[in-house]
Amino acid sequence: SHRTFDYILQRGSFDKKQTEVEGHPEYYALIRGAITYAGGTNTNEWYRVEQRVPDCTSFAGEVMTVSFYAKGSVTGDCHVAFIQNLTGTTGAAPGATAAGIFAGSAQEGKTASEFVTSITDFTLGTSWRRYNYAFLVPEISFGWP
Repeated sequence: SHRTFDYILQRGSFDKKQTEVEGHPEYYALIRGAITYAGGTNTNEWYRVEQRVPDCTSFAGEVMTVSFYAKGSVTGDCHVAFIQNLTGTTGAAPGATAAGIFAGSAQEGKTASEFVTSITDFTLGTSWRRYNYAFLVPEISFGWP
Protein backbone atom coordinates (compact mmCIF):
# COMPACT_ATOMS: atom_id res chain seq x y z
CA SER A 1 0.00 0.00 0.00
CA HIS A 2 1.11 3.51 -0.78
CA ARG A 3 0.30 6.71 1.12
CA THR A 4 0.65 10.22 -0.21
CA PHE A 5 0.77 13.16 2.19
CA ASP A 6 0.14 16.75 1.11
CA TYR A 7 0.53 19.46 3.75
CA ILE A 8 0.72 23.22 3.34
CA LEU A 9 1.02 25.83 6.10
CA GLN A 10 0.85 29.44 4.94
CA ARG A 11 0.06 32.85 6.36
CA GLY A 12 -3.19 34.30 5.05
CA SER A 13 -4.30 37.93 5.35
CA PHE A 14 -7.72 38.96 6.61
CA ASP A 15 -9.73 41.47 4.60
CA LYS A 16 -9.60 44.71 6.61
CA LYS A 17 -13.41 44.91 6.38
CA GLN A 18 -14.09 41.45 7.86
CA THR A 19 -16.28 41.33 10.98
CA GLU A 20 -16.59 37.58 11.61
CA VAL A 21 -13.42 37.36 13.76
CA GLU A 22 -13.27 39.81 16.67
CA GLY A 23 -10.24 41.97 17.34
CA HIS A 24 -9.53 42.69 13.67
CA PRO A 25 -6.49 40.41 13.32
CA GLU A 26 -4.26 40.93 10.30
CA TYR A 27 -3.27 37.32 9.67
CA TYR A 28 -4.41 33.74 10.05
CA ALA A 29 -2.81 30.34 9.49
CA LEU A 30 -3.90 28.65 6.28
CA ILE A 31 -3.54 24.91 6.79
CA ARG A 32 -4.25 22.49 3.98
CA GLY A 33 -3.71 18.79 4.11
CA ALA A 34 -4.74 15.66 2.28
CA ILE A 35 -3.81 12.04 2.72
CA THR A 36 -4.43 9.48 0.02
CA TYR A 37 -4.03 5.82 0.74
CA ALA A 38 -4.11 3.51 -2.26
CA GLY A 39 -5.73 0.16 -1.58
CA GLY A 40 -7.00 0.95 1.90
CA THR A 41 -8.70 3.40 4.18
CA ASN A 42 -7.55 6.75 5.49
CA THR A 43 -10.10 7.11 8.28
CA ASN A 44 -7.42 7.08 10.97
CA GLU A 45 -4.89 9.36 9.29
CA TRP A 46 -4.39 12.87 10.66
CA TYR A 47 -2.22 15.95 10.70
CA ARG A 48 -1.10 17.57 13.93
CA VAL A 49 -1.01 21.34 14.40
CA GLU A 50 0.66 22.42 17.65
CA GLN A 51 1.09 25.39 19.94
CA ARG A 52 4.01 24.45 22.18
CA VAL A 53 4.54 25.55 25.79
CA PRO A 54 7.98 24.84 27.36
CA ASP A 55 8.17 22.40 30.31
CA CYS A 56 5.73 19.49 30.43
CA THR A 57 4.80 20.42 34.01
CA SER A 58 3.70 23.95 33.06
CA PHE A 59 0.23 24.65 34.42
CA ALA A 60 -0.08 21.16 35.98
CA GLY A 61 -3.18 20.95 38.18
CA GLU A 62 -4.60 24.17 36.72
CA VAL A 63 -7.52 24.84 34.42
CA MET A 64 -6.46 26.06 30.99
CA THR A 65 -8.56 27.25 28.09
CA VAL A 66 -7.83 26.71 24.44
CA SER A 67 -9.62 29.23 22.26
CA PHE A 68 -9.32 29.82 18.53
CA TYR A 69 -11.23 30.84 15.42
CA ALA A 70 -11.37 28.39 12.55
CA LYS A 71 -13.21 27.50 9.37
CA GLY A 72 -12.75 24.94 6.65
CA SER A 73 -13.34 24.85 2.92
CA VAL A 74 -15.56 21.85 3.74
CA THR A 75 -16.89 20.55 7.06
CA GLY A 76 -14.77 17.97 8.80
CA ASP A 77 -14.02 16.23 12.08
CA CYS A 78 -11.29 17.69 14.30
CA HIS A 79 -9.82 16.82 17.68
CA VAL A 80 -8.25 18.99 20.39
CA ALA A 81 -5.79 17.46 22.85
CA PHE A 82 -3.23 18.65 25.40
CA ILE A 83 0.01 16.73 24.84
CA GLN A 84 2.78 16.69 27.42
CA ASN A 85 6.07 15.58 25.89
CA LEU A 86 8.05 14.25 28.83
CA THR A 87 11.51 14.07 27.23
CA GLY A 88 11.35 16.18 24.09
CA THR A 89 12.16 13.12 21.97
CA THR A 90 10.13 11.84 19.06
CA GLY A 91 9.68 8.50 17.36
CA ALA A 92 7.51 5.47 17.92
CA ALA A 93 6.47 4.95 21.52
CA PRO A 94 6.51 1.43 22.92
CA GLY A 95 3.15 -0.16 22.12
CA ALA A 96 2.00 2.72 19.89
CA THR A 97 -0.11 1.83 16.88
CA ALA A 98 -0.88 3.61 13.65
CA ALA A 99 -4.52 4.03 14.68
CA GLY A 100 -4.19 7.77 15.20
CA ILE A 101 -5.47 10.10 17.86
CA PHE A 102 -9.07 9.82 16.59
CA ALA A 103 -9.18 6.21 17.77
CA GLY A 104 -10.44 7.43 21.14
CA SER A 105 -8.70 8.15 24.38
CA ALA A 106 -6.34 5.17 24.02
CA GLN A 107 -3.32 7.42 23.29
CA GLU A 108 -2.49 5.57 20.09
CA GLY A 109 -0.28 6.99 17.37
CA LYS A 110 1.66 9.19 19.78
CA THR A 111 5.38 9.86 19.70
CA ALA A 112 7.86 8.75 22.34
CA SER A 113 7.21 9.85 25.91
CA GLU A 114 3.99 11.77 25.32
CA PHE A 115 1.05 11.94 27.68
CA VAL A 116 -2.14 12.82 25.78
CA THR A 117 -5.15 14.42 27.45
CA SER A 118 -8.10 14.37 25.08
CA ILE A 119 -10.12 17.61 25.32
CA THR A 120 -12.82 17.31 22.68
CA ASP A 121 -13.87 16.27 19.21
CA PHE A 122 -15.69 18.86 17.12
CA THR A 123 -16.95 19.40 13.60
CA LEU A 124 -15.29 22.26 11.77
CA GLY A 125 -17.75 24.41 9.82
CA THR A 126 -17.31 26.48 6.67
CA SER A 127 -17.77 29.90 8.34
CA TRP A 128 -15.46 31.57 10.85
CA ARG A 129 -16.42 30.46 14.35
CA ARG A 130 -14.83 30.74 17.77
CA TYR A 131 -14.04 27.41 19.44
CA ASN A 132 -13.45 27.58 23.19
CA TYR A 133 -12.66 24.63 25.49
CA ALA A 134 -11.55 24.54 29.14
CA PHE A 135 -9.68 21.55 30.60
CA LEU A 136 -7.72 20.47 33.67
CA VAL A 137 -3.99 20.04 32.99
CA PRO A 138 -2.94 16.71 34.51
CA GLU A 139 -0.23 16.44 37.14
CA ILE A 140 2.87 14.47 36.19
CA SER A 141 2.91 12.07 39.14
CA PHE A 142 5.14 9.15 38.17
CA GLY A 143 8.47 10.33 39.52
CA TRP A 144 9.19 12.85 36.78
CA PRO A 145 11.36 15.74 38.01
